[in-house]
Amino acid sequence: MRKARKRLPASGSQASVRRPEEQLPRKKRKLLDIHQALNSDPVDVETLRRAAVSEGGLLTDDIRRKVWPKLLSINMYSLPAKPSKDVREDHKDYRQVVLDVRRSMRRFPKGMRVDQREVLQEQLIDIILDVLRRNPQLHYYQGYHDMVVTFLLVVGERMTIAIMEKLSNHHLRDFMDPTMDNTKHILNYLMPILERVDRELHDFMIRSEVGTIFALSWLITWYGYVLSDFRHVLRLYDFFLASHPLMAIYFAAVKRKEHFNIVNMAYSCVKPVDQIELSNFCVQHVSVKELRAIVFYRQKEVKSTECDMASVHHLLSQMPQDLPYEELIGQAQSLFISCPPSLLTQSAVLQSRNMARQLVAHGPNPACQSSSAGPLHPSLPPSLFLAVRLNLVRYVATVAPAAVRLYTHCSYHARSSD
Repeated sequence: MRKARKRLPASGSQASVRRPEEQLPRKKRKLLDIHQALNSDPVDVETLRRAAVSEGGLLTDDIRRKVWPKLLSINMYSLPAKPSKDVREDHKDYRQVVLDVRRSMRRFPKGMRVDQREVLQEQLIDIILDVLRRNPQLHYYQGYHDMVVTFLLVVGERMTIAIMEKLSNHHLRDFMDPTMDNTKHILNYLMPILERVDRELHDFMIRSEVGTIFALSWLITWYGYVLSDFRHVLRLYDFFLASHPLMAIYFAAVKRKEHFNIVNMAYSCVKPVDQIELSNFCVQHVSVKELRAIVFYRQKEVKSTECDMASVHHLLSQMPQDLPYEELIGQAQSLFISCPPSLLTQSAVLQSRNMARQLVAHGPNPACQSSSAGPLHPSLPPSLFLAVRLNLVRYVATVAPAAVRLYTHCSYHARSSD
């Protein structure tokens, strides 16, 4: 009896033209695309960039060690030498760096042997001081070591020096000025973004006088300081390394939008230089009212809390650990395209001036004051809270930029000592 011959797909059908790699599971197909991009001559950086942004990011630390340098145009065969310990104690920031690194135990993997952690902490000190020594125009800020430790745990000492030198002169450059003026300017983008995506919540936060200081540690550490799960930190670093330097502030603002897949498809088809060109497309196809923010992720909690700076600041300072990260990343892309920085710059400046005038001319808004008795905030003694509030008012009014540094110093070390 003759065996029946298998029926072949008709000529021109979808099955007959499908390439073998298209039949692979999504993860394997992504791995194949990454390896092909790395082996291209020249390296296909745009494919690597899309892989870092798309769902799952770069998947493994082994891939990150190969792709992160390519995203930053680092020559892997010409890395800086290991720093010398002979000169590090002479650096003006030595004592502060050592203090910060010694308090960074929570950033190392649980269960790591003490001797291993101490070796890495010494490397962390060496890396920071070497980058600062090689770039005297850069100024250390508290939180910088949270950035460095993330890279050190993945790529090792020499590559971390190269990565941090590149980032410090580009993505992080505004944070490393002698003053915090440029950092404040970036934070001032947050309120105009919120105003565009949820006017009611924006107005509530303005009335509460919370400002934007609650997002400072998110921005200057790329969320490394506030997230406890290292996997989530790595996923965000994949995203930020492949994106515009201001993407971290967009991530602070975005939460949810039902139609973000439309924008993601368009985004994946173009180069980063063409992202702004998609603004009109996004405006036509995406309803801004469907956007929500990280702040909005807990908007019911925010709006139900008392409308005073202490209560709102305390709530927003606590970063939820169960965020839908892939969804947030997609929304940050979409929001960046529909509201690029060029559309927000003037609003950010006006926002800062309006807040300053309101605080200087009228003082706190009595309609927003808490009516409850007792301490102004349960987690702060009244005297300390009043001191912090005064510094925040000065920060918003741009009377004394050093107030932000003081507030950051106090709050950062308060959390580090927990």
